[in-house]
Amino acid sequence: MVYAGGKLSGTISFEPKDKNIPPYKKSFSGVIDPLGNNPNIQLSEKMTDPSNAPFRDVLVASDFYEKFIETLGELYGPSAAVDCWIALLEDEDYNLQTKAINALVKIGKRAVKPLANKLDTQNNSLKIAVIETLGKIGDPVVVTSLIELLKDKDSSIRSKSAEALGEIRDKRAVEPLIAIIKDEDSWVRMAVAEALGKIRDPKAVDPLISALRDEDSWVRIRAIEALMAIRDPKAVEPIISTLKDRNSSVRTKSAEALGVLKDPKAVPDLIKSLKDKEADVRMRSAEALGKIGDKRAVDPLIEGLKDEDWTVRLRSAEALGKIGDKKAVDPLISALKDKEWTVRSSAADALGKLKDPRAVEPLISVLKDKESSVRMSAIEALGKIKDKKAIEPLKKVANSDPSEMVRKRAKEVLAILQK
Repeated sequence: MVYAGGKLSGTISFEPKDKNIPPYKKSFSGVIDPLGNNPNIQLSEKMTDPSNAPFRDVLVASDFYEKFIETLGELYGPSAAVDCWIALLEDEDYNLQTKAINALVKIGKRAVKPLANKLDTQNNSLKIAVIETLGKIGDPVVVTSLIELLKDKDSSIRSKSAEALGEIRDKRAVEPLIAIIKDEDSWVRMAVAEALGKIRDPKAVDPLISALRDEDSWVRIRAIEALMAIRDPKAVEPIISTLKDRNSSVRTKSAEALGVLKDPKAVPDLIKSLKDKEADVRMRSAEALGKIGDKRAVDPLIEGLKDEDWTVRLRSAEALGKIGDKKAVDPLISALKDKEWTVRSSAADALGKLKDPRAVEPLISVLKDKESSVRMSAIEALGKIKDKKAIEPLKKVANSDPSEMVRKRAKEVLAILQK
């Protein structure tokens, strides 16, 4: 790339790995034209081969704009580069606009004031891009301006402003966000719930609990996520109620949240959700019960080891390992023969956590499993149980397993058992 006489020029070329596609080569030149306060970039094209590949797309995919604007900044000062990137926010090309946003975010606080000056533009596409950029930069100085935009007549502006306020995470935004949590537009309500979850102010809990009854399922999901992030005990029972939501994605998110909150009050309802018609709900319920660690869940989780969906069997095995009740030993031993290797591996892991000698022989037999990950889990489990009966079988694995990683781990566990 060369700069001379007001022009930046160079060549973009590449040779595809697919030899059926001919090599590609294009030259380009950029004219620096500093008109008014905002230097403009005017590109001209010179083809050096007959290829039909779009020149503009090649420029956007390359680092041409970065190099060109960097040179412009060196010639006319840093503000010129900022102005150029802001001008490119207006471009209809999504990839170029994204490039401009990323460049401005990298510039950081120096770009904030010029960007904020564009918030009163009548060009909504530019305004949305400016708001997004300011949110990603995260400077609180623009919070007041973004709060004002929550009242904009355009719902896309309200939504993007809420998102940006969530990124900045300034508590001054909490009350204004709560004020529009019942906005007529569901996208705005979603953005508000998500923003409140990021700010994590307890004042948002009650409004978010109310949002669990929103007519839009995505708003309900975002409200659950926000309450999960804030972690106020007051939210547990309202979230439990959403395990009966008509939308399966909401029920799935509810089970996930209850696992994060780890309140034993949720156990009876999560046990019921192990019978949900949707596998994802059953899977997240099993996972949540494992995180809570309440022994009331042991028998239902043992039943979960027989679920028709392998992800439910997998999470049930993991949960039983976390709860640590010896009642699960025999069912987990049976799960070592599951048709899905991930379930067999999780069952072996769980048996290692339970450390019951009844599992030693079954785990030894698993050292011959066709999947290396299952064999590895069996080795780890035998290492935790520390029964000397495992020494000879582990020696065979250390000498002859087809996987170098498995052989290495077997040797490490043997060293521990032979002490």
